[in-house]
Amino acid sequence: MTTLRQFASLMTVVMLLPVLGCPESSRTDSEKTEQPGFTATVSGVVKGNLSGQGIVTYIAPQDKVSGKRPGYYLVSNIIHDVLVARDWVVTFRIPDGTHSGTYQLVSADPMNVGEEFEARLEGMVDTQPVSFRSNTEGSLTLDSFPSHAGQLSGSTIKGTFQFNAENSDGEVAEVNGAFHFPIKA
Repeated sequence: MTTLRQFASLMTVVMLLPVLGCPESSRTDSEKTEQPGFTATVSGVVKGNLSGQGIVTYIAPQDKVSGKRPGYYLVSNIIHDVLVARDWVVTFRIPDGTHSGTYQLVSADPMNVGEEFEARLEGMVDTQPVSFRSNTEGSLTLDSFPSHAGQLSGSTIKGTFQFNAENSDGEVAEVNGAFHFPIKA
């Protein structure tokens, strides 16, 4: 059952990256951007080096009265072939209204999507999906971030991060890196 849950989690990322959003999203193509400038090292129980493009998109808020969630930014690296064992996906959810500063990272919580600074690492090991998204501890320092909710055009998103997270077996991965996305108007 655990492997099935891990696979479902990884498939969420697989589906998310090509469409640059998720089913709950009401974004338009003008609210996303792909940029070079994402680097990270992965250590601990798994290892890897990430360097290349990243994605920044704004997921618009939806009515909380009807059980929907607030707006948030999704920041991630892009990989072109998710099924290659050496590739890892690092994903952050950053709440709407965030400004430059240092924030504590937490585990993804489906009941609080968009309300906290979430981080996770997902990939494949020996053809098996692996998700490090539990007991997340670490920080995200944003040196530059959009001042208006949802406005990416003409802004710069720059930050550094470090976090540890566990997989379903309690194994720990450590992730350290940075991103810098100057977004053209």
